[in-house]
This record gives sequence, structure tokens and C-alpha cells, in this order.
Amino acid sequence: MEEIKLTELERELIIKRREAEQRRQEIDSLFSFYDTPEDEGCSFANGEWNVQRSKEFYNKFLDTLIEALNKYETWIKEGTGYSDGFTRENILGGSLVGRFLSDGNSPLYKWWALQAQICPKCYIEWGQMYYKLRCNHTYKEK
Repeated sequence: MEEIKLTELERELIIKRREAEQRRQEIDSLFSFYDTPEDEGCSFANGEWNVQRSKEFYNKFLDTLIEALNKYETWIKEGTGYSDGFTRENILGGSLVGRFLSDGNSPLYKWWALQAQICPKCYIEWGQMYYKLRCNHTYKEK
């Protein structure tokens, strides 16, 4: 069998891809407690029903997100001015953190976007932020 020769750049790209995949798996494992709503079609995303979470779930979700941000995305602290680290106050809503996560193609963007879909007053999770911003604090069963 003929040996495949890779350039230095190709080797570096393979290593970076493996590291990125390992990082994504580590991040996803932090959120293993999150149960994704089963949605046939797009009725959840279209606001036809929602998921009632608990205050404990919401706080655990935020704390896990903060832990992951402080561990995996330290570079964002400098760009946002949060040099002391991330807190609940500086990650909620449409902050620059989400923009940096999105622009940086971070696997944490998925989790940041999910926290933006949970109402911090009644802990209802919606299928998109649009409905969370217009939350009337009424649980809609599937």
C-alpha cells in the first residue's frame, strides 16, 4: 500500500479539526442534562407549544454555560470587557457574547442561543427567542 504524504499545513488542519471535535464533545457533555424537545415538523419553533422548565434547571443551565464560557472561550472576555469572567448578568439576552460566539463559530453558540429562549421569570422554554421576548408566562402543552 502506498503511503499518503501530507503537507505540514494539511497535518495542522487535521490536528485542529480533531481538537475542535474533542472540544465540541466536551462542551456537549457538560449539557448532557438538557433534554431536547421532540418536535415533529416545526410546531415548537413556531410557538404552538413550549416546555416548562424549573428554576433549578434554568440556574443549572446558566451556571453550566458560564463555566463553559470561562473555560473554553477566554478570548471573548477581552473583547467584551469582562476580564473578571462571565456572570449571569453579562451573558443574558442579546449581549456581545453571543455575537462573538457566532462569529467565532463556537460550539457554545448553540447553548447560548438556547438560554436566550428560556423566560427568566417563568422558566418556559420557547422554540425561538421571538416567543420568549413576547412570553405571556402561559404554559402551552404539546
